[in-house]
Amino acid sequence: MAKANIMKNTILQVLAFALLAFPKRLLRALAMLLVVAIAAGCLTGSQAQKKSNPSVNPPSTNAPIATGPLTLNLARYQKPLTTINGETDMFTSITGRQSFDGLPFQIDGQAILFGRAYSSRTRTNYPESVDGIRIGRKFDELHLIHYCAWLDMDGAPLARIRLNYADGSKYEFPILYGGEVRDWFQQGTEEKEQVADPNTKICWRSTGTNSPLGCLRLFKTLLQNPNPQKIVDSMDVISSRSLGSYVLVAATVAPHDPTRVITPPLAWMEPQTFAGSLVIHVQDKETGKPIEGAAAITIFQLEDGGGWAAPVYSSAGGEGVVRYPLKKTQSILITVDKDGYGSKMMQWQTFPISKDYTFQLSPATGKIGGEVLDENGQPVVGAEVRLQNYSSGKSGQEFISSDNLSARSDASGHWSIEGIPNGYQDFGVTVKHPDFPQAQFYAEGPVQRGYQGNHVITADFFSGKAALKLSKGNKLSGIVHDQTGKPLAGANVFVGFDRYMSGPIKLDTDMDGTFKLKNLALGDNYLTISAPGFAPVFRTVTIAATNKPLDVELKPGKVIHGRVINTAGEPVRCRDGYPDVAPDMWWFSPAVCRADGRQAPATEALSRMSP
Repeated sequence: MAKANIMKNTILQVLAFALLAFPKRLLRALAMLLVVAIAAGCLTGSQAQKKSNPSVNPPSTNAPIATGPLTLNLARYQKPLTTINGETDMFTSITGRQSFDGLPFQIDGQAILFGRAYSSRTRTNYPESVDGIRIGRKFDELHLIHYCAWLDMDGAPLARIRLNYADGSKYEFPILYGGEVRDWFQQGTEEKEQVADPNTKICWRSTGTNSPLGCLRLFKTLLQNPNPQKIVDSMDVISSRSLGSYVLVAATVAPHDPTRVITPPLAWMEPQTFAGSLVIHVQDKETGKPIEGAAAITIFQLEDGGGWAAPVYSSAGGEGVVRYPLKKTQSILITVDKDGYGSKMMQWQTFPISKDYTFQLSPATGKIGGEVLDENGQPVVGAEVRLQNYSSGKSGQEFISSDNLSARSDASGHWSIEGIPNGYQDFGVTVKHPDFPQAQFYAEGPVQRGYQGNHVITADFFSGKAALKLSKGNKLSGIVHDQTGKPLAGANVFVGFDRYMSGPIKLDTDMDGTFKLKNLALGDNYLTISAPGFAPVFRTVTIAATNKPLDVELKPGKVIHGRVINTAGEPVRCRDGYPDVAPDMWWFSPAVCRADGRQAPATEALSRMSP
């Protein structure tokens, strides 16, 4: 600023001298020079002042009035769109710059919020909210592309969209299951697809012969800004902690424009007739009193498929009604779950089923505990101790929902987990620590049913005296190559306790095809080695104190063709958008079904799973 003033004064002095020395015809030109110099000095000073006082998020009170749509930047809040096998993007056809209702949307990822069921089942700590999505302007309409991950009851609050105005005021829009969104996967167990909000429509489905049944879908919602005359600084999205996880894919704000071309909505599926009904009663096993708010999670097996159904919650009187398609249903499995209680499951496989059933739940007031020790009896700090349910799964048998029950050992190696019914014994714990092999410890229930491993008396768990001793880990190295001896980089190496994926160690081979495993338990370990285009290799390796390097040769794999039919010999409607092989069985190439029920080769499967 000082330099600008000096320059301005200097120019004024030069101008004064010129007025005395030069003819009048130059006066107009010099006057113009004066105006430019003073303007330049003021501009330079303004820029210098702005640079010396930066603002990370300047207020929007002086924001210009925008006339066009604004695509909100969600990049820092989003995770990549869901993939299968690490390479097939199920939303390929809709990623990137898209246009709906004459408005631009940027679809690059998904902002997933916490939901009790989805977060528990994926064992992922999704955020409770995403805050500060920048807007900085006035607008009439907020357009969202979104969905719900997991099923919930119609009317269940999933999230709140909060507008933060520049004057400090706020406004919130509720997002409801069945109001603005439903589960992203349309299942045959869904009674009704259409949502209650008239400003919501399905804007995209994955394509396929059986579309829309069994396909993916995205919803688009228009929200009217109640205060369009105010500048909106930012937007927050807050989870309501329901079962389902709210997922925001894209958002755009825009002025109201009646001339804008509206994209025709995709047709809703016709509602199904669920004529069957089962009344459930949920009671406290000790007091006999009704339990309010217990969730009844139902799985249907239907003639043409099956899947999860939307949950039913018990009323203040402990009652709820589970509805199902009477003619198509082959079996019903209901699990009743309530925080603070053990869970209970009941299954019906013969018809007609009873009209009502009573679930008695035991209060989960018990606590287990103990200490984690090394081979020398010294405490192990920071070990994760996770409860595992080993119930036999018989109808009417009580079990614990163990997804979120875990603890870490403290400085003295001690740990404790609450929320278990007293006297329950069909459980065990898994202990993980980076310096030791993963280990399992079983209470008496699984041991009596033949589980092999470390046995801890159930009473010791409940008295807090369970001693969980970890053994030192061992190492194993090797190389993976093809039949010509060429090293295979990026081959998957998995180590488990059996051949059914129950193990903690997964890695890829290096560029030279080598791998180095550590923290392997003594005794038999089960290795699965696979690579795209090759048949997987299964090996049982006995780990000792020292181990020779492994030499693994992979041979070209073959494509399996098949045809899926029902009892009448007709092709079964296959799920489009998902592989028919479970996604976590990653050593197999995925496959999908054609319209005639035949499985397509892997190359066609990959292309069809990316609609």
